[in-house]
Amino acid sequence: MVGDYTNARASLATARALSPAAASRGIEAYILAVSGEVDDARQLLAQAEAGLEANDNGATDIAAAYAVLGNMERAEVWLKRAYDAHDRTLLYVTVEPRYAALREVPAFGQISRGMVFSHTTGR
Repeated sequence: MVGDYTNARASLATARALSPAAASRGIEAYILAVSGEVDDARQLLAQAEAGLEANDNGATDIAAAYAVLGNMERAEVWLKRAYDAHDRTLLYVTVEPRYAALREVPAFGQISRGMVFSHTTGR
């Protein structure tokens, strides 16, 4: 169900119990931000920033949470970090609804144009 943030957080807590990862904190911070729990979102973002390793996926979700909070400067920093780290979630930033606010980041166009997707044709 769209907008069911309580169940989303419960599911995320279950996932984190099975596989603790700093990357999931960015997703939870996003959920908190869109549900209006701004102070909690900021606190969790601070934890996510401290716990995310340079090569971990999750920078895109941190960027999205900052964008929802209206902090486009931090969102841009994390969007660039996601790009530099080849964060696999960048594949979805142009189509996934939860990344809509991220598309308002000033550097978004430049970064999305810099993404080159290779594919095989099966030949």
